[in-house]
Amino acid sequence: MALQEFLIQNYGGNCFVSVNGVPVAGSTLISQEYNGGPAQQWIPAQYPGNDPGNTGGVVCALYSGASGTPKLVITASNCGAGVTLQPFQAGNLNQLWAYQGAGKQGMFRNLANGCMLDLYNQQCNGGQIQTYSPNGSSAQIWKTLPIAEAAAMSASFSNAGELEGAGA
Repeated sequence: MALQEFLIQNYGGNCFVSVNGVPVAGSTLISQEYNGGPAQQWIPAQYPGNDPGNTGGVVCALYSGASGTPKLVITASNCGAGVTLQPFQAGNLNQLWAYQGAGKQGMFRNLANGCMLDLYNQQCNGGQIQTYSPNGSSAQIWKTLPIAEAAAMSASFSNAGELEGAGA
């Protein structure tokens, strides 16, 4: 059974977590508008064990779907620093995230530094994806969308723009 791929969209707008360039170890992550490309595809895989922060969050690793097979995961370092892709290492808390939320919307808290996955200055199209101290802002709230749902949403936005242009 194939693992389902998702997009991770910032709650504040049409910004999606994306690999900056080729998905290799050390690649940085940025935000980009939806483009449907593999650099925006992620596979959240639940990790065995409990959230040591006792928040009730589901512990997961976020694998890159762009690499063809799930090998590279979103990895944090220090709070306030950008996140990168690194090969998965069992037990590495820098690579584990507690998803705190309801349904498709919530926050990803890193188990090593306690900081949230964050869109730097809420800047879309090239804004750095980092971890940052919890502050409850929309820069730290994310939606996980199945690929098909995101493609349908994008098509509806495109069609709405075409209709607006036709009436002008």
